[in-house]
Formats: sequence, C-alpha cells, structure tokens
Amino acid sequence: MWKYLKTIFVLALLFLAVAPVLLILESQYMDVPTGSIAQNILLLSIVFFSFTMVEMVVLSKLRNADSNYYIGANLGFSLFRLLMTIAILLIYKQQDQIDFTLVFINVLVFYFLTLAFSTWRKQKANKSLEQTHEPQT
Repeated sequence: MWKYLKTIFVLALLFLAVAPVLLILESQYMDVPTGSIAQNILLLSIVFFSFTMVEMVVLSKLRNADSNYYIGANLGFSLFRLLMTIAILLIYKQQDQIDFTLVFINVLVFYFLTLAFSTWRKQKANKSLEQTHEPQT
C-alpha cells in the first residue's frame, strides 16, 4: 500500500513541477489569456494523471500473473496512450477558439512525462522483482 502511495506522490510531484513551469513559460511567450492556458493544462494533467494511475494499478496486479498477460497489457497501455494523445489532438484541432500550438505543446509534454514515468516505474519494478528471485549463494 505504501509503495503505491509513494509512487502516486512522485507522479503528483512531477505534475506539480511541470504544470506551473508550462503555465509561466506559455503565458510569457504566447498571446493567450492565462486562464485559458491554466484550464488547458489542468484538463490535460487530469487526463494523463488518471491514465497513468490506471496503468500503474493494472500492471502491478498483472505482474504476479502470467507474463504474457503483463506484456500484452504493457503494450496495450502504450498503444492506448498514443491513441489517446492523437484523439486529444484531433479534438482540440477542431475547436477554433483554442490556440492549437499551445495545446500541442502541452499534450506533447504530458505525453512524454507520463511515458518517461511509466518506463521508470516498470524498470524499477522489474529490478525489484529480479532481486527477489535471485538465488542466494
């Protein structure tokens, strides 16, 4: 339980560090109201944070199951993250009142942030799993 909470806390800290930096940089360099930027960042961060949480829980449950299910779920989540990102971009592209360049930057940042976090989490989990299965000499 503490392991999940610690991982959730790390992910939340990443989002809390990246979102204000995005807001500050974009409000300085883009001619868009700050409220619109903040709303965009908040919505995207909720979507990507929720997706990463679901991915983390499902993959941790499958880690102890058959490795084929774990590998399939891992690939499925990676594909779904990509398709979700493309769908978000297509939805925002159809809306005229939002600056698409701004949305594209935000979606790209959150996509790569969650991708890097998921990769780090999986490597850490695999390393701890290997250490528990090493024979003692």
